[in-house]
Amino acid sequence: MKRIQSLFDMNHFSLSSGDILPFYLSLKFKGKLLSDRTLEIYIEPLSVFIIGFFLYLIGQGFLGWFIMICAVIYGFSYAGAYMRADNFILDKIDEIICNEQLSNTFVKDEEPTKGFRLYGEKPTSEQLRKDAYDAMFEHEDEFTRAR
Repeated sequence: MKRIQSLFDMNHFSLSSGDILPFYLSLKFKGKLLSDRTLEIYIEPLSVFIIGFFLYLIGQGFLGWFIMICAVIYGFSYAGAYMRADNFILDKIDEIICNEQLSNTFVKDEEPTKGFRLYGEKPTSEQLRKDAYDAMFEHEDEFTRAR
């Protein structure tokens, strides 16, 4: 991926991994276009792997193996990237649920739902629980502003 020289603006994502070739974007399976995820994890590496395998068959053993290994590593790298993205989204969902449930179970002393579980003891006074809850988020706001 070439970087546009001397270009520092908000129109170009500097960590872009590039665009998927239009040929791949037109591929279909059972009448449906393949997702970017499927293309990047399986189809792109498979096409390169096949080239490496062909080179291996025609007597270019080292080069063929090298290309096949690179194709597998390429597929795993995209699988890891998608897994990290999935975990990021799941963490945000958990954060939303945690904030909602923390208010209900900690402050209002209700039974937890959605698989949330509050560990530890909580103050018996509702006012003290509310003050502690507010202090949790005041600290978070200070931390966010300090960044």
